[in-house]
Amino acid sequence: HLPTLSSPFLTSAFPPFPGIGSLSISRLSGMPESETLPDWALLAEISPQLIDRGIAVTDTLQAILPSILAVDVDDEDLDYEKLKKLFRLSQHAVEYLLKTQNVLMEERDAKDAELERKKDQVRKLIGDIMKRKQSSPTDGPTDVYNCSSCNKNFLTEDFLKDHQRRR
Repeated sequence: HLPTLSSPFLTSAFPPFPGIGSLSISRLSGMPESETLPDWALLAEISPQLIDRGIAVTDTLQAILPSILAVDVDDEDLDYEKLKKLFRLSQHAVEYLLKTQNVLMEERDAKDAELERKKDQVRKLIGDIMKRKQSSPTDGPTDVYNCSSCNKNFLTEDFLKDHQRRR
């Protein structure tokens, strides 16, 4: 078993794994909230060689992550062959998680860049609006139509009439 440490990382709940549903791991020691883990039958069915060839990698690795976390190395059922297979599957799972992390970081960076472009666009539009507001009356239209009931100004008579109809 894992030693008891007073770290928030060891006692905090992990979020559910994608594709697993409501199953979540409550502690790093691997004690599940809703199922008995590790699922030795599932681990026995999986072939590391098929994963090496790229067959059903994502779903398989997501499905075995809770079982990998729940394995107790002191378990009497854990013989050398199971341990070897578990280690290889763990390597694949870590590789999968690292690749997923890289993809998510690239997506985040792209979204950050897009956000900065949009912010620049907004700044430019605000600057244009401020310039138009500060321009002298001779630069803009000379005819302004004023609403007698609310003192709002309109650029065209049609806008004023629409406004008065709505009131």
